[in-house]
Amino acid sequence: MVAKELIAEFGKLNKTEKIILVEELWDSIDDGTDDIPVPEWHVRELDKRYSEYKTGNLELYDWQDIHREIRKRLQ
Repeated sequence: MVAKELIAEFGKLNKTEKIILVEELWDSIDDGTDDIPVPEWHVRELDKRYSEYKTGNLELYDWQDIHREIRKRLQ
């Protein structure tokens, strides 16, 4: 089945079925992530951010505060 056919079939599902299918898709992707290469610049950036976090040099924000701020901007 080609992508267009899959998308058409997906469109026929109700919301609950779509959510279940998406969860299944994510789970199937997660099963084989060991073979997905991580670019070196990703590793360096993650290492840098973790180091900043450990030394207290990273400004952290509460997700609820960010969510509230985004909602205010969209109103």
